[in-house]
Amino acid sequence: MPGAMQYIYAQGTVEYEALEKAHKDEMRERNKRIAQHWAFYDGDMPRPLKIEKDGVNDNVLLGKVDQVADKVVSFLLGDGISFDAGGDEENTEADALVRELWAANRDQLLLHSLALSGAMAGHCWVRIEPRGDGEMPRLVALNPEHCSAFWQVDDIDRVLWYRLQFGETGGRVGKRVDYVRGALSGATPDMPVDHRAEGWMEFVYVSDAAQFGRWKLVDTPRALPWLFPPVVDWQNLPRPHSYYGADDVARAVALNTAVN
Repeated sequence: MPGAMQYIYAQGTVEYEALEKAHKDEMRERNKRIAQHWAFYDGDMPRPLKIEKDGVNDNVLLGKVDQVADKVVSFLLGDGISFDAGGDEENTEADALVRELWAANRDQLLLHSLALSGAMAGHCWVRIEPRGDGEMPRLVALNPEHCSAFWQVDDIDRVLWYRLQFGETGGRVGKRVDYVRGALSGATPDMPVDHRAEGWMEFVYVSDAAQFGRWKLVDTPRALPWLFPPVVDWQNLPRPHSYYGADDVARAVALNTAVN
């Protein structure tokens, strides 16, 4: 997603439409690449030989992408991952809380899912969902195909807002959640967001055929009760000058195509 200067939710403006088009174009290309990687991982690859009228299929497809991705995850996680909250090799209360958090979220299984997702997509996403009092938060491994970040145009490391989008516009039911850095600069929701303010806000939108594919803001944007966003993301492999990281399988896809 290209950089941005300001969160815009006034649909129909030139600025809004330009930003949304850039987002759609970027998401389309990124998701196309991710979908291809998963197709090769699952063995759904182009068949170079034409199937004749007799129905005989002479194609022999050798899967390599799944081997590469699984081996990368195996090397990364090895015999398991442990955490030291203070980096001091001491068994502190913080260490106990970290162990409890991971245990409540099926630790090694979650880590494996995140590692494989990152290997295929190039970027990992987790949503933090609070539970009841006294319970550890739920950590949800998000599908990268639903996630985007909008960063400050002159500082790629400073995210202005995250977007989780489920479903598409254009007649189908959809839901969109934007987690926006800052606070409203006025008392009404049509005021611009001050991205310099502390905290984060949640904007929830829905879309269906009755709205002709346009997003409708649900209720009033709300300030989140934390100073951090409920979304955590990171690059799978470093990719300089790019917000999204590099995957582990793009070259394996090209190799697999040549082998077959």
